[in-house]
Amino acid sequence: SNLQYDCIFHDVLIAPYAQQPVHFGYADVTQNGQKNITFKNSTLRRLPESLLHSFPMVQLLDLNDLQIDAIEERALSNGAHLQELYLGFNNIRQLPSSSFLHMQSLRVLVLDRNNLRSLPEGIFRRTPNLFVLSVANNQLERIEDETFPANRALEHLKLSGNKLSHLDLSLIPSLFYGNVSTNQLTTLAIPSAVVELDASYNRINQVTGPLNDKLAILRLQHNNLTDMAWLPNYPGLVDVDLSYNELEKIAHHHFSGMQRLERLYVSNNRLVTLGLESVPIQTLQVLDLAHNHLLHVEYNQRQFSVLKHLYLDHNSIVTLKISGDSELETLTLSHNDWDC
Repeated sequence: SNLQYDCIFHDVLIAPYAQQPVHFGYADVTQNGQKNITFKNSTLRRLPESLLHSFPMVQLLDLNDLQIDAIEERALSNGAHLQELYLGFNNIRQLPSSSFLHMQSLRVLVLDRNNLRSLPEGIFRRTPNLFVLSVANNQLERIEDETFPANRALEHLKLSGNKLSHLDLSLIPSLFYGNVSTNQLTTLAIPSAVVELDASYNRINQVTGPLNDKLAILRLQHNNLTDMAWLPNYPGLVDVDLSYNELEKIAHHHFSGMQRLERLYVSNNRLVTLGLESVPIQTLQVLDLAHNHLLHVEYNQRQFSVLKHLYLDHNSIVTLKISGDSELETLTLSHNDWDC
């Protein structure tokens, strides 16, 4: 909606190389008090220094989808009042190391769908109020450990769709929501207070990090996990997706202390053992065990009886016992080796 903007530039064309100075607004910048600026039907192959120099009071700057290739060295140096900056859907390959040096008010920064391969060291050291950062669908290969030490307000981080092989999320203790899906991570370091984390479609074979009883939603499907020994570190889990991994065993001690778990997805693994008979997860409503190698599951009758949805299709099950007082609403059993 255009209603949030008090300044909209139309049909602007800025060439990739400086040919002549670019001027915005009044020459007397004190007359340029607009706070919410965007562009329509425009192409800015480079972001010039003169834009923020002309509008020093701007708080929201929307530069999405303008075909920006480059940012002049001091193009963002006058953003002292800037709170939201949108630079998504451009062709930016690198950011000047001083890009956000003067943006202590910045809360939201979006850089999705560019061609960034790295983030300069210390680029966020002067953005203490940064709350939302999204750099999804770029070409990032590493996030160095020194990237976020000054960002104690950072709660929402989206880095999905990159080529990341190194990222230590546990160094961002303020994180509430994180999405690092579709990367090349082999280790997932879970922060101490994150509530929702999506790390699906990576190469993760190790999960580390401190105890976190706030984590409720964890997406780890399509990885290389072979065990669940790390799971008790997250007793507050409600929804866990571990499908498409290399897990072979589920045991009750993996869920010790869990009082809220409702949905557990473990389809398309290599499960041969299901051991939830001695201490059933009383809160569990959905258990997806489809497409595994399970043979004997009848001893898990007590666990099955508290479920509402149970998926056991495409296994090697020969017998199954379901109690008469079961609360099951959905049960899939096709493609097994039933002993009839």
